Amino acid sequence: DKYIPPLLDLFRSRLKSITTISDIARKQETWIILASMLTPQNVQQECPKEWYEIYFVFSVMRGFGSPLFQDQISDWRNEFSKWSQNEYRVAKSPSSGRNIFSYYIHNESKKFLPWTNLVPDFELDPDLPLQSNLVNSAETTRLRFFMDTLIEADHPLMLIRPSGSGKTILMNAKLSTLP
Repeated sequence: DKYIPPLLDLFRSRLKSITTISDIARKQETWIILASMLTPQNVQQECPKEWYEIYFVFSVMRGFGSPLFQDQISDWRNEFSKWSQNEYRVAKSPSSGRNIFSYYIHNESKKFLPWTNLVPDFELDPDLPLQSNLVNSAETTRLRFFMDTLIEADHPLMLIRPSGSGKTILMNAKLSTLP
């Protein structure tokens, strides 16, 4: 009651997603992400309840906020980020100027850290055409994390991004790592 009803009201009244998504689909996505985060390595038996809350809020932010977008007039992701940071104590961004989507949970410290910390170095594959090489960024690192999370949970995923944003390259890079 503390988290979901206000979110549903917010999405019905003020925010716009890139595609129509039902309330149950938003909740389901949240639970899938949460289930993947609540591992014995992340939350031990005697851990503080705040650890559960941090993972829950992280999952809610992604399960509900991922389909938001920016158009010529409004940045719905930033609107959601501002609302979340006011609503949820644990969702406070460590650095001003960034939104909640710029952070992941560092599993050892249970702190929100920027995705930029996890961006791998670029390595040009001379055997691939230049346009087929993936240049990693905070955005691609974040997307790969959630792709891995959803695929590991046997959950389908759909990348909805503008043309030319690297969806095919990102998906091909992921598929090339599968057994």
